[in-house]
Amino acid sequence: MKSLLVIILSFISTLGFAQKIAHQKIFSEHLGEARDIWIITPSGYDSGKTYPVLYMHDGQNLWYDSLAYAGTWQLQENLFVLEKEGLELIVVGIANGGEKRMAELSYYYNPDHSSGNGKDYLSFILEEVMPVINSNFNIDKDKVGIMGSSLGGLISIQALAEFPEVFTVAGIFSPAFWFNPKTIEREYLEKISSDTRIYMISGAKEVFGEVDFPKDQVKAESVLTDVLTQSQFKSLIHEDGEHKEWYWAREFNDAIKFLFKWK
Repeated sequence: MKSLLVIILSFISTLGFAQKIAHQKIFSEHLGEARDIWIITPSGYDSGKTYPVLYMHDGQNLWYDSLAYAGTWQLQENLFVLEKEGLELIVVGIANGGEKRMAELSYYYNPDHSSGNGKDYLSFILEEVMPVINSNFNIDKDKVGIMGSSLGGLISIQALAEFPEVFTVAGIFSPAFWFNPKTIEREYLEKISSDTRIYMISGAKEVFGEVDFPKDQVKAESVLTDVLTQSQFKSLIHEDGEHKEWYWAREFNDAIKFLFKWK
């Protein structure tokens, strides 16, 4: 069966901002179900130009309070500010699978949790979502990014290692390395292309018993500084950072400027 695509052609402008948000529902053979995606385009979108594209996980939490689990990334407001600074991009928000989220956002098996379906999830993005985006929008294929927080940060860096020929930049926010410890091993991180750009953050308050987000980030940093130059890789630990959307929303624009604003 071919993937079924249902497109809502009407665009929605909300909160007084001029960007346009399109909602699409794609039936995925890889996931075995339909999944919502939202595409936000710049207010001055020009069909004669190409734009960087950023694929983001947990799409429910990006801009709609009514859908968000615990606040949003204030994405529309943030992108509006970036536009004023001359940086325009297309963002594709992909809804998580609810109770399937832990499994889908981890590439490797964790014996203590539902896990390890990340290959299917990334195949959904690569083989079923990307063709739709590439055929309907003008994408700069040299600037294709992926971004997420917590398990979304984990699957994002795994996407870089597993598909280095596709993703050129990544925002890795509060990555849940503890869930798939293999991901911070040198042998694994060295699979990432030396042409990649990465912006990684975590908060000093993200320590939960034996799970220490900043400590794991430092381990990953020790490898990535050997793989990437200072102009390609930035790693920050914020003293006030928490495992919450307000923190990721606050840091979004700095990440985007580092990842996409270069000649």
